Amino acid sequence: MRTFLLLILCVTGLQAADTIRVVTWNLAWFPSGSPRRASPEVEERRVQAAAAVLKSIDADLIFLQEMRDWETCERLARAMAPSRYEVAVCSAFPQTPTQRQPGRQQVALLTKKSAHAAWSEPWKGDAGTSLPRGFAFAAVPSRESPASADTSNPALKLLGCYSLHLKSNLIRGKDPEKAAENILKRELSARQLVTHRHDIEGRILPAVKRFLVAGDFNTDDGNSELAREQTLETFAKGGLKDSTEGLPRSERITHPKRGHYKDAVFDYVLYCGLKPKGKPRTLRSNVSDHWPLVAEFEVEK
Repeated sequence: MRTFLLLILCVTGLQAADTIRVVTWNLAWFPSGSPRRASPEVEERRVQAAAAVLKSIDADLIFLQEMRDWETCERLARAMAPSRYEVAVCSAFPQTPTQRQPGRQQVALLTKKSAHAAWSEPWKGDAGTSLPRGFAFAAVPSRESPASADTSNPALKLLGCYSLHLKSNLIRGKDPEKAAENILKRELSARQLVTHRHDIEGRILPAVKRFLVAGDFNTDDGNSELAREQTLETFAKGGLKDSTEGLPRSERITHPKRGHYKDAVFDYVLYCGLKPKGKPRTLRSNVSDHWPLVAEFEVEK
């Protein structure tokens, strides 16, 4: 009988799946809360407030947008103690294509497991079209694996993670041409990311077989003004599924109504090669003008 029970336990263990919890959050000019640098006391309160929310989520992967710099990411990670997070990557994109000074709206990824590889890349526009920011990428273990594992080994099965912040809808006055330009910039960014994902899986890091793409996309399929935009469709055609698909719109809101801005679904967690577990959820918080979006996935062994 004891041998039989042991056999059952072994078989069950082989069939079990690991669970990965992820959160994406645009923290709005973090840690100051605006383009102007706040006092150290104000910044510290925002750091602690954001850390408290993230600690309650206890995510394995934290996708962040509008972070000032790497040091700010490390500061947030330390504030989540005793939970231990590493800054896998934080971008340093210039404020504008013509400036060398890094802007204060960077994208980043915090992880519980050390990344095997990580870097950031700017978006590349067509001739005459400059795109703001770019993406941060990290390849992390999707299961427990040796830190020194060879990333060229397809059996390793790494998880490729992208944190991104696409062009906003901000325009001065009603300018249809400017609005169309913002849409085009998001569409071009989506095409670049889909191409990069295929390159990662095909030749750059063949050990990456699963993907997560999360961040502030600044597009909303429920907004009639953005109805013709192809950003989300480009991701879908590229094999990336929306974790919130099928949820009522009221449960997908991540940018709540404020002033003349309507409720919006701007933040997403897309996936490939993973199995959703439960349904994603947003957490109401006044730390930022965005709410964090949390999703869980199963990784089959």
